[in-house]
Amino acid sequence: MSRIAFAPHEVDKPDAPDDFACTAPGCPNRWTSSVDAGYGVGWRKLCRAHGAVPPRLWSLVTDAQLRARADVPSALQREPLDEAAAERAKARLGALREELRARAVGPARAWAHALRERERAGAALRKIQRRAWREVLGEPSAPDEEEEPHA
Repeated sequence: MSRIAFAPHEVDKPDAPDDFACTAPGCPNRWTSSVDAGYGVGWRKLCRAHGAVPPRLWSLVTDAQLRARADVPSALQREPLDEAAAERAKARLGALREELRARAVGPARAWAHALRERERAGAALRKIQRRAWREVLGEPSAPDEEEEPHA
C-alpha cells in the first residue's frame, strides 16, 4: 500500500479534480456519498441534499444550495417586487376584508349585532352585555365601562 503526501496548496485549485464532489449539475457541495438516485439514474455520488429528492427537483435544490452559500439575507434573495401590483393587491384585499366584515352577521355573531342595535335604540343593557358585544364586534368600550382597579 502506498501513501500520497497531502498537499494543502492543491486542494482549493479551481482546476484540481474533485473526486468527492456532488455529480448533480452545478452543485457546490464537495462531500458526497454514493447514493442510488432511483428513477433509472442509478448509483451516483450525491450530496445529502440531492440524495434526498428525485432528479427532477435537483435544479431547485442546487439553487437553494447556491443561495445559502452566497450568505445573502433571504429578503434580498427574492425576485424584485412589482410595487404597483402589490398596491393593487393590497387595495383589493382591503375591499374584500370590508365586504366580509359587512357580511359577518351570521348566526355566530347575530346576538352581538342584536345587542348593539338594542343599545343604540336606547334599551338599557347590563355592563357584561355591553362589554361582550363590543369585544366580539371589535368596537372600543365606552369610557364609563372601564373596569376599576381591584383593591
